Amino acid sequence: MNKLNCILFVQDSILEEKLIQRLHAFDSIEITDIIKDRIELIEKLNRTLPKLLFVDTKLIGIGAIEILRLIPKPPFVIALTEQVSIVPELIDNGFFDYINPKLGLDYFCKKISKVLNITHAMNNYNSVAGEHPFSYKSEKSPLKMKNHTFIKYKKSNFKLIFDDILFIRNIGNCLRIENYNGKIVYHNSTLKKFLCSLPNDKFVRINKSVIVNYNRIEKFEKNIVYLKNQPFSVSRIYTMNLKDMFRRIG
Repeated sequence: MNKLNCILFVQDSILEEKLIQRLHAFDSIEITDIIKDRIELIEKLNRTLPKLLFVDTKLIGIGAIEILRLIPKPPFVIALTEQVSIVPELIDNGFFDYINPKLGLDYFCKKISKVLNITHAMNNYNSVAGEHPFSYKSEKSPLKMKNHTFIKYKKSNFKLIFDDILFIRNIGNCLRIENYNGKIVYHNSTLKKFLCSLPNDKFVRINKSVIVNYNRIEKFEKNIVYLKNQPFSVSRIYTMNLKDMFRRIG
């Protein structure tokens, strides 16, 4: 599998540990370096250009813009900041997006999945139409999206085909995964963590206990969705997840 290499520019050890833990949930991302000094970062970027760069703006504030201007072809740069007020200026000057480090895992996964989807689309564009003006030049084949994952329960490993999944339910100390054909498997994980391993254009969380396969939804009425004639309630705080999926996919 071709991986997107990334560099972390952070000093805070807690933030560094959190980033490493969350990025490891993505098989297609590889952390190649962790840099804590501005000069070292500039020298590194002049030698080797990553495809993703995470920048803690606490270290340099709006000076992060000046760093981007020193790079001929900057990669996808994501600001790590709690200061929403500086985000528009960062975006206007070359940053792709920002992440608030204080927000939860679901939020983080959505932000990173957005980057992966765009880089995948750009790679596909390059393969048929030459270099895209807003993309890096890739000599590798486009990133392949997996149609399955392997899960572990007790001492056994199971291959799980994404399209076969009907829904995933949290049953306390593990997840119960039911396939469309009625087969049931279990997995030692949490909904938040497992959601990161699922394609974000196929699965959506609808309440605190359930993730459903969007493609298996047969009917949606008020706060109820139906999959294979089974009703599932949609919590108010997760309604926007479902509406966003409807807007993006139809």
